[in-house]
Amino acid sequence: MAQPCPAQFLDPASETAAIERSVGSSAVARASGIVLTPPDLALQLAAATLPQSYTETLRVLDPACGTGRLLTAAARIAAERNISIEMFGVEHHQALADACREALPDAHITCADALAHTFPPDIDVVLMNPPYRGRMRTNNDAITTLTDALSTRFGDRLGPYADPAAGFMLLGLDLLSAGGRLGVIVPVSIVAARDAAQVRSALSRTCDTVTCWSAPAAFEAQVHTASLVMERRPESRDTPCPWPSMLASAAGVPLIDTIPAATIGAIATATADFRDEYYALRDHLVECDVCDNAVGLLTCGLVEPGLHLHGQRPARVLGTRWQAPGVRRASDIEQLLAQRLVPKVIVATQTPLIEAVADPEGQWLPVTPLIRVSPEDPDHLWRIAVSLFAPQASALALHRHFGAGRAPATLRLRAKDVEALPLVDDSPSLAAAIAALQSVTPASLIQAGHACAAAWGPFPDGLLDWWVSRLPRRLMGQ
Repeated sequence: MAQPCPAQFLDPASETAAIERSVGSSAVARASGIVLTPPDLALQLAAATLPQSYTETLRVLDPACGTGRLLTAAARIAAERNISIEMFGVEHHQALADACREALPDAHITCADALAHTFPPDIDVVLMNPPYRGRMRTNNDAITTLTDALSTRFGDRLGPYADPAAGFMLLGLDLLSAGGRLGVIVPVSIVAARDAAQVRSALSRTCDTVTCWSAPAAFEAQVHTASLVMERRPESRDTPCPWPSMLASAAGVPLIDTIPAATIGAIATATADFRDEYYALRDHLVECDVCDNAVGLLTCGLVEPGLHLHGQRPARVLGTRWQAPGVRRASDIEQLLAQRLVPKVIVATQTPLIEAVADPEGQWLPVTPLIRVSPEDPDHLWRIAVSLFAPQASALALHRHFGAGRAPATLRLRAKDVEALPLVDDSPSLAAAIAALQSVTPASLIQAGHACAAAWGPFPDGLLDWWVSRLPRRLMGQ
């Protein structure tokens, strides 16, 4: 059934009224994972997903259609491209389904549970902005029920704490015909989340990713999102998931072509403490300047690229603000201290770049979630520090792990991720980089970055400017 003319988005007042009839308020709707797609984003996704031309009637489906914004966008794009379109939508809430019918009277809109519904065959395009909200982030009964239903349907294809949006991606894949396209808006965390690994694997085996991009929390979902467009192949094949690197490129992260063969894990072990070790320090916390028997303690907030700010910036440890945090040596934590007060490189998490500082004397105690990288031979410590400080390491890490942090372009590396990063080759340029890093100050950060980049090897144009733009402004005098 062809849409006779470009559709119009339903007016906001009608949509608000439909939401209130469905769940009571916009706040309850957000908590339940019901978030309407911004019209501009809906049009952008539809334009990227629909073909430029199509000789037959294009069959478009939204299995979580809400008030019909994505279907409306599809109708508008199809009209611009002179494509005949037949639209199908399923919505769980009756009032929202009614609102969708009002916006799109010629579409086939059904009020039903998408997970139990029998969908029409031969779907060419699936568009979705499915319910968000992981089980661990909410006690909402509706989300719990939805997550349980998805787990029942998809079994071990979906991890126990995966966001419901990941399950809907599997649903979209099941509905799509060969050569068809899936366009979906999901939390960017799905790109890296452990419990969505099977979903990424299933989609990578069966689909080519046409395009993808990410956006900050610019609408009511209050979640950083990724928009993914995939095309189903006629046959499956094992293919690594390209989303992290594609999203990193879309966000302007330079692509690193020259990668040293050796890895940090070949000469060192990276370790992160659990919360138990953190809480074991509770009764021993002191200010370093008032205790002669104290060991300086570093938090993520005190670690910068090549530097630490202990004593220069306050830090919060176990709910208390400290000017120069430390722990008093005591017999019950002596073994814990002995294992950690060794030569190491300390790596922070949730940072825009890899922020790591060398501790060649083993005098600092890092606390969770800091990662400590301990070389088998202390003579290799500065080689590891250069490898992590090099701008290429940060760019490569983002291409590998984009989406793992709280913000899309923030790094949240695990210990095994650090071990898998490249180790710069032993060369004359390495010696120069080590010298620059051993004497680094806020004023010489950029020069040290240049030296470490040279030790890594050839790098793309724009890498150093990109890296400098992400250095902490507080260190740059801004």
